[in-house]
Amino acid sequence: CSAKSNEIKIIPTSINSLNNTSTDFLIAPNPFHSSTTLSYTITSPQNVYAVIYNSVGQLVKTIINERQAIGKYNFSIDNLPKGIYILYVQNGSNNTTKRLISVE
Repeated sequence: CSAKSNEIKIIPTSINSLNNTSTDFLIAPNPFHSSTTLSYTITSPQNVYAVIYNSVGQLVKTIINERQAIGKYNFSIDNLPKGIYILYVQNGSNNTTKRLISVE
């Protein structure tokens, strides 16, 4: 009997899309000075959960935690002190992380 583990994809700071999912994510600009934008399109209704952690793993901010309909979405990420952060996004059964760099 083998146990399945959830796979987390680490994606570099450049703009990337997730493969084989019903949602594509874009973070721009990154690195950023005062704010950046999380943009994505949902092609089927699903639960979306997005949070930001600091470099020591502490939860900094919850961006999204709701069921969303088909459509395009934009969320501003701002007021982060200078540093490196991890954006964790879960949509439906898919999840990913992206590194955010605030250069203030």
